[in-house]
Formats: sequence, structure tokens, C-alpha cells
Amino acid sequence: NYDLDDPNGPATNVLKKDIAQVPLYYELAEQKKVKYPGEIENFDLDTCDMNAVMCCWSLDRQRDNDGNCATPYDTNCVDKDPADNTDICGVHLERGSSSNNLNTDGFTVLEGGNDDGEGATHCHGFAFSNNANDAETRYMGNNLFYISMYDHLYKRGYARNIPGAPMCGCVEEMPVVTRSDCTQVDVTETFTFVYDPSAGFSVAASDVNIDFNSCQGLGKNNDLSAYVARLETEGKVTLAQKNALKYHLVESKNCPKAIERNLASKGIARGFNDNAYEETYTFPPTDTDQIVHGLCVLGASSAGAFSDTNFDLEYRVVPDFRDGVKLWSDRDYVVEGIIGADMCEGGIYLEPSRHKTIDRYTDITIGANSIDGGYITMCVLLSTDKRTGKWDKHFPSNRFTVSEEFVFTSDKATGGMRSYCKTLPEPPTPAPSVPPTMSPPDGSYDFPPVATSQFVHGLCAIGASYFTATATDQNLTYKVGSDNFQDGVRLWSNRDYVVDGIQGADMCEGG
Repeated sequence: NYDLDDPNGPATNVLKKDIAQVPLYYELAEQKKVKYPGEIENFDLDTCDMNAVMCCWSLDRQRDNDGNCATPYDTNCVDKDPADNTDICGVHLERGSSSNNLNTDGFTVLEGGNDDGEGATHCHGFAFSNNANDAETRYMGNNLFYISMYDHLYKRGYARNIPGAPMCGCVEEMPVVTRSDCTQVDVTETFTFVYDPSAGFSVAASDVNIDFNSCQGLGKNNDLSAYVARLETEGKVTLAQKNALKYHLVESKNCPKAIERNLASKGIARGFNDNAYEETYTFPPTDTDQIVHGLCVLGASSAGAFSDTNFDLEYRVVPDFRDGVKLWSDRDYVVEGIIGADMCEGGIYLEPSRHKTIDRYTDITIGANSIDGGYITMCVLLSTDKRTGKWDKHFPSNRFTVSEEFVFTSDKATGGMRSYCKTLPEPPTPAPSVPPTMSPPDGSYDFPPVATSQFVHGLCAIGASYFTATATDQNLTYKVGSDNFQDGVRLWSNRDYVVDGIQGADMCEGG
């Protein structure tokens, strides 16, 4: 169909006339089954694994109080916007290859929203059951016609696909978006049973009435994800199908993470270039709603940091860290009370672009090159309140030392901070001058064989001067992680998880 609607132009460019037959066909679609176009690649049920179909538009081409098209058409209905109900995160170009003819597997990124991104866009879809006899499956062709041709093209004048993607298709073929509106079919059928003594019973639908209504979803209406969640509770789709949809309809404000994940699927990921830094360290994901921090390195010729989960968090290199240095790009706070190496005095400071508005579960990695090829000291500045990402629980058991308190201050407020520092590469633990001798253990215990495919555990003893463990799995070894088991102790050698909430002998506190 034409993108633009000009009533003063040629007759073929007047939308209501071009598709005058659509409302007539709609009357049939309310009573008769419409064939679903499964032979078209975009709608192929063999690849429509999530049982969801969606259309997305970027243009409004007629005046109807939906979108911002207006008269006169030649000036006020040129490239106008539909009602904006979603954000487009990106487009996998290979998914719509039968529509775009690009023959490529790239990923187009659409960052931001509205005028800062793709502009106003509108997505609307439906879902169907795994049971071919359920009404939402038998009449899915009717629903596709209603959504694409009648409700959005004829009634609203929506046109133009998202560049690189089909206008409509199974969700697997469509752009990655935050959400989609949704229509369900509500069907009333009258069946006639006929008995023939020679042939037996036969059944035919003698009267069908199909209503097209806003989806009644789980927790919210007119939302495709919520409707699929409802179908899962009714046993009409599987949990795996519902969960897979989350990678295509990613929900509000999740485009940055979705973009990162989809770029990574193409081999494009944020991070340092190969061999950029001699030493790197990845911190555990932040575990508080905000984190007030800074990064600093001593003994380094260069340093940098990045987050691969928070695109808004960046770091600016500031040399010669000392009193008066501005701590965050978006605030005027400066540091005071910096004394000595424990507080990274004279080091390279990496100034975060955000003072505190850093989402929970943000990953951060730091890298540095030493001045002389030797050791460097990496320091993390953390607020003394609860906005620590729980890194203060992680650091003590991972060979970080903690400084005395210093402050960040402005003409409006003051807050406390401490520095947690660690030497990289980690120096080897010195061997004892006299090899220790151990007497045989006073007691031992054999646990029953593990009877699950995975096993998450730890061992602890109270009142022991010596404690060890062995396993039949040669890849499983044990080392003494702490002689004072408490909050903040690292639990496993191959993960950065630490324990929290330890209280009393029942939880082996102090063991």
C-alpha cells in the first residue's frame, strides 16, 4: 500500500477508496474462518515457536483521531506518526530476509525513544494455543486480518514497516521491542449434529460469531506478553514458550540490555580490545538499587573501566588523584581527606559518569597497565552508607584492604567514603618457614553419594584446629577459605558469590 494519503492526488492514492472492500471482508471475518497464510515465510508455523504474531508500523497516513495525521493531507499528513505504544530496540536483518532482500545477518540498533530514537512506532499482535482445536488457533487467520487490514490499515491508516523488518510476521521474524498491544478472538459457535444410520454421526458448525476484543492478560490487559502469560497458566502454551518471548518483547526500559545481548550474538560486545591491559578485574554484579563509587589505580601508566550491562555508565581518566578532585561527572562533589597509598593518593582516578543512579546487577570491569611491568594497586572508593552494591561484603575475603574514612563534599552536602585496595597480579602466598605437620584428624564423616546432576554446597566446622575434605570427583577440591566464617566470606573458588546473613553457631559463624 502507499505510504502517503493525498485526497487531491490520483484516485489510487486515496486510502479509503483503495481498500473499500476491507470492511466488507471484515463482515465475513466475523462469521467465517479466514485462512492463516502459513505458506508465507514470515508466518510459517514451523518456525513460529512462541505462538505469537505481531505487526509494527511507523507511519500514520489518514486523519482519524489516532496518531497525528491531519488535514490538509498534502501538508499535514506527510510522514506523520502513529500512536506510540512501544520502543524498538533493534532489528535482526536476517529474520525478515524474505521481505527486505538484504541477504545479511546484521543487527540494526535503535537506541533511545521517540525523537531521540526511532520515533513514534506502534506494535500490535496476538497469540494462539498449542491445541489446534482451541478457538484462538482455529481463527488465527481472522485475528491477523482484523489486526493488520481492518483495525490498523483501514480504521487507523497505519502503514510502513520498521526498516529491515516485515510489517507483520511471527514474533521470531519481527524487531526486538519493549511491548505490543494485543487482540483476542472471542468465539460463539453453534454445532449441528446429524446422525445417519449408515454413516454414523457428523458434526458441522452451523452458526459462528467472532468478536475481536482487547486481550485479557495475566495482571494487565491489551498486552501481548501478559496474554501469553495467561495462556501458559491455562496450559495452552508452555513455560519455555512464555520465557522465550521475553527475548523479543523485553519490557519497558530494557532496550539497553537487549541491544547488548543481541549485539553479542553477532560477536559485538563492549569491553577492552585484546591485550589492551596487562591486568583486568571484573567486580561482582552490584546488589543494591544505587551504588556510590569511584575507581583508582596506583603504579599504572594507563587505566580504563567499562560496564557491559549499563550503557549510561562511563569512566573518564583523571590523573594525580588527591584532595579537590571532582568525583562524578554529573555532580559537583570533590574529595577531601586523601592521605597515602591506602587512599590511592597520586593514582589514576576513573571518574564515573553517574554519582548514584546505577541499576542493581550492573557489571563493571577495570583494566590497567603497570608503569614498570610490575605490580599495580587497584582501589575502589565506596560510600560508607548502604549504597555500596554489597561490594563491601565481597572485598574483605578477596584480599582487599580497607582505608580510614574520608569525605566527598560540596556546598550543599557531605558524605563519607572508604577505599578498598588490592594488589594485581595477586602476589603468591609466602610458604611457611617450617612446613606444618598435621596429626591424623580426631574425627571424620562420609556423606552419602550426591544424587542430583548439580550440587551447590559448602563445608564448615566449629571448634576445630584443622579441617579438610576430599571427594571422588578429581575436579572437586577444598581449601580453607576463612578461619572466621562470617558475612562477606567467598563461598566458591570459581565464583565471586559471598555469604550474607550468617548468625550464630547454627550457621557456623566463626568456624
